[in-house]
Amino acid sequence: KDVILVGGFSQSAFLRRRLKETFTEITFNLTSNACLSVVIGGLFWAYNRDHYSRRMWLTYGFEVEREWHHGEDETNRHSSMNSSTGYVQKHVFDPVVFKNDPFDDGEEAKREYIIPFNAGKLKLSVFAVNDEDGADFINETDDDGKEICKKVAEYELRLKENWINAVQQQALPVRIKFKETMLEIEIQRPDKRWEEMKVKNPKIKE
Repeated sequence: KDVILVGGFSQSAFLRRRLKETFTEITFNLTSNACLSVVIGGLFWAYNRDHYSRRMWLTYGFEVEREWHHGEDETNRHSSMNSSTGYVQKHVFDPVVFKNDPFDDGEEAKREYIIPFNAGKLKLSVFAVNDEDGADFINETDDDGKEICKKVAEYELRLKENWINAVQQQALPVRIKFKETMLEIEIQRPDKRWEEMKVKNPKIKE
C-alpha cells in the first residue's frame, strides 16, 4: 500500500519517521510541493464537483405505525380498532435514505402514509441513526442501553373536523429533497396545502 502525504506538516521528518514505525506495511511518499498540492486539489475538486458522487452522512427515516400480522416480531405491538388484524406496531423506523448512499444534490424521494380514523392531530417525526443498516424501531438501544436513533425534526398539525373523511382513510403525501447540508421535507396537509420543514445535519456521537 502507498500513501501520499500532503500539507505543510507532512514535511516534518519526525512525522514521517513515526508513521513508518507505526505502519510498517505502508509506503509513505512526499510530494515535491506538499503545501501547494492541497490548494491544487481543493481547486480541482471545486471546479469538478459535479463529477463526484455525494454520499448521505446518516440514515434518515420517519417514525410510523404499521399493521401487525400474526407471526411477526411482537416488539411495540399494541391493540387497535384501525387494524384488520386487531394490532398495530408502533415506533417503527421507516428509512428514507441510508448512510453512505450516493445522491445528487436536489434529488427527491416520495412517501405516502395513512392518516388514521378519528385522528385529532397529525404528527410526523424524523429520526436519524449513525448506522448504514438503520434501525427497526426508533426506540432501539445499543449494548449500553442508549437509544441509537435521534429525533431531528417533528411536524405537528391539529386536524379540523371537515378535513377528516369518516368513511375512508386519507393519504398523507410526503416529498423529501436531498441537499448537501440538509433534507428538505414537504408534507401535504388534508386541505391540499404543502408545508415544509428542513432537517440540518445533526451531531450524533459515534
